[in-house]
Amino acid sequence: MTKEETVSLTVHLQEKEYLYYLLYSKYKIISFISGCFFIIIMVYLFILTDLSGIFTFLLSIGATLGFFTIVSIASHLSFKKNI
Repeated sequence: MTKEETVSLTVHLQEKEYLYYLLYSKYKIISFISGCFFIIIMVYLFILTDLSGIFTFLLSIGATLGFFTIVSIASHLSFKKNI
């Protein structure tokens, strides 16, 4: 392998790594926005139903964190499948 081929391969790998970084950042932003949206919905439903129990509040927080985790994992897996 010549020096030019090595440089070309290195540049290609750096471009692919940068593309990976950009796409992964996009999926992280999408999962963060969807998680925030779900938190707002859960808080709104909590206020709307006027349930004053700590159990209901903990349940809504647990559901929100679970949804955020599922969206993060799904976006990460779909991203890895695309690369």
